[in-house]
Amino acid sequence: MNGPALLNLRGVARSFGAVQALKPLDLEVHAGEVHAIVGENGAGKSTLLKLVAGVLRPDAGVISIHGQTQRFSGPKAARRAGIALLPQEVEVPENMTAADCIALGREKRGGWWRQRRAEVAEAQRVLALVHAQFAADTPVEQLSIGARQQLLLARALAEDAKLLVLDEPTSALSAREAEQLMLLVESLRARGAGILFISHRLPEVLRLADRVTVLRDGERVAEFARATCSAAGLVAAMVGRNLPAPQTRALAQHDTLLQVRGLRTAAHAAHSVDFDMKRGEIVALSGLVGSGRTEILRSVFGADMSRAGNVAINGVTIVPGSPLHSTRAGFAFVPEDRRADGIFDGFSVENNLGMSSVQSSAGAWWRSPARERQNAQRVAADAGIAATRLAVAAETLSGGNQQKVMLARWLTKSPTLLLLDEPTRGIDVAARAEIHALLLRLAAAGTSVLFASSEMEEVLHLADRVLVLHEGRLAGTLERADLNEERLLALATGAHAA
Repeated sequence: MNGPALLNLRGVARSFGAVQALKPLDLEVHAGEVHAIVGENGAGKSTLLKLVAGVLRPDAGVISIHGQTQRFSGPKAARRAGIALLPQEVEVPENMTAADCIALGREKRGGWWRQRRAEVAEAQRVLALVHAQFAADTPVEQLSIGARQQLLLARALAEDAKLLVLDEPTSALSAREAEQLMLLVESLRARGAGILFISHRLPEVLRLADRVTVLRDGERVAEFARATCSAAGLVAAMVGRNLPAPQTRALAQHDTLLQVRGLRTAAHAAHSVDFDMKRGEIVALSGLVGSGRTEILRSVFGADMSRAGNVAINGVTIVPGSPLHSTRAGFAFVPEDRRADGIFDGFSVENNLGMSSVQSSAGAWWRSPARERQNAQRVAADAGIAATRLAVAAETLSGGNQQKVMLARWLTKSPTLLLLDEPTRGIDVAARAEIHALLLRLAAAGTSVLFASSEMEEVLHLADRVLVLHEGRLAGTLERADLNEERLLALATGAHAA
């Protein structure tokens, strides 16, 4: 290994009620090493990171830092021991500057007064170490997600963290921001930091990791050194079963289903977008972060009011800004943030699946709970949700299963047009393959699918046609026969226009 053992786990385990999320586990991270943890959603990865970062306490086993046994009372105790957690969902106080955020809880004082000049100087020093392109006095609310990632890493360096715990750090970043973050991780490793790293993006794992531990059902099933690690070997160890085979299909010539004319979103009011979709067609909205993908999806569904334009299905114009009218017309929308906008916390999976039926029967004289339960069981099976999970709280499911719940909820209404924003963000390879197979089955049965994705591989695999956006305008359309990564990137970056 590159350096002395920094973190040691011996027999560490954690249960939640009758569910053993992490079985007794041994694991090490050395100074100057990137140790990646991979596995399907629900394999125990996040539980492991929370134990290391002091968010959770183990039921059994020992955690040691530099050979000293630790019993963290909480995240602050873990930080004092030199551990810094960079969570998947970046949460930074917005009502302060970058320097204030870096100094938070460690304010420099001389008597009664804060030494603001010293705090700013320290912030500038650590921001330079992470190659940040913003000043210490920049308000946090002005920073992009990628810049906020840099800010949290700078804060960790200011706290003299020796172990960085990174949970899906690139999941919400653009390709350029993700590349900058990976360069930064490589730089921190060269400076002697130990890094515990979770990612569903296997190319990142293969690039960065000196060692990879594979978890399945809360148990370590394999460990790979860099020299013996391959994408095929990781997938085989992660899944432990055969994945759905990639499907190919010939697109039939169907009638036009959706027409979008002169659509101007609030975020990009200077540009209008026109496009059509055929019945049973899969169309991708692609482009860099900020290109307008999400805004177009939300405007088509009516979740956001557009500045101009109209949306018609089967030649009938939909009332603008009305999700209810869109839903009654056969639209279904799965948003990007499943926790904030999709899953009903405190309700079982079965109750979540029945929510669309509750909405559609609002004001009706009667409902049939038995029929709703039957529908929930049917669509759960179609989406690959185990019957044993129907009674559990939806928020306790893994990310992949939560995404399946959101999809299955709409399947109870047999939608004509399915809109999805980042359909497999933060989802493991097995769940991604299952969701892709489901979308292809729906399209083959006549459902049109319009999705936005920042995953190039997903766009190339699923789309019959790609609408490439650049700064709010339609830069070009690529048919499947003409689709490749080079052409897509050229349009997305503005290097070429249609």
